[in-house]
Amino acid sequence: MTSIPMMNPQIAVVTHRPYRICEDALYLPVMAGSAGMSEAETAGYIRDDTGDNISDKNDRYCELTGLYWMWKNSDADNIGLCHYRRYFAGKHRARRLDVLRPLRKNRDMFSDVVRIGEISELMEHYQIILPRPRRYHVESNYLQFAHSHGSYALDETRRIIIERHPEYIDAYDRTMAGTAGHRFNMFIMRRELLNDYCSWLFDILFELEKRITEETPDTKPDERRLYGYVAERLLDVWLDKEGCEYLEIPYVFIGKEHLARKAAAMVMRKIRANPWISMK
Repeated sequence: MTSIPMMNPQIAVVTHRPYRICEDALYLPVMAGSAGMSEAETAGYIRDDTGDNISDKNDRYCELTGLYWMWKNSDADNIGLCHYRRYFAGKHRARRLDVLRPLRKNRDMFSDVVRIGEISELMEHYQIILPRPRRYHVESNYLQFAHSHGSYALDETRRIIIERHPEYIDAYDRTMAGTAGHRFNMFIMRRELLNDYCSWLFDILFELEKRITEETPDTKPDERRLYGYVAERLLDVWLDKEGCEYLEIPYVFIGKEHLARKAAAMVMRKIRANPWISMK
């Protein structure tokens, strides 16, 4: 097992397959879903099936198994999460419009990625760092989710919040009615806030997982990444209720993003969607 560098802050770069990771002291390569993988398959990565972990849930929880591992096993004072192909951008990158990104061949995309010195400085002034929000404009956060994954998971999540965390229900309703949100489960957060957030988040997700069965309407119990998608929406609920100060910065996508393919898939989801979905 790769040793954990004692540093502050520490960002887990979560991947499910071998992939080049930015070589900076800020980043900790974590192999999500390591349960069942051989040592050879995870060589050079922190396995998320060590210590207190939920690695065997990776097919439904995706990068959240890496987040859970960091929460339970990292000693860093500031903990973050990003993806093997999606990083926070450095300030030199943030000064440029995304559409003006150089497209030269052989250009190292990691040159745009934020480094430990900059993050350490930012965390002296902010409690949380987030990626810039995604804006839907024409539909609410609730409808955007429902068109892609059905409405049941969010409706049941709302019922769980009423039962277990009723002080968050107003924030939940505001978030679902809004048209913008922080996505990707990406953030950097002070340890004390991470403890509060993860305790709240996983309490809701574990209960939701118990309630989604083969008989659940509109939702498959084994839908890939379902709980990761729900968590993306819950982050903004928690932020709203807690009133935390945060900084939004751009993110960098490593490699080709296939935007046209994603746009076409989004249009098809809306064409197939139930037009009578409504907030419950």
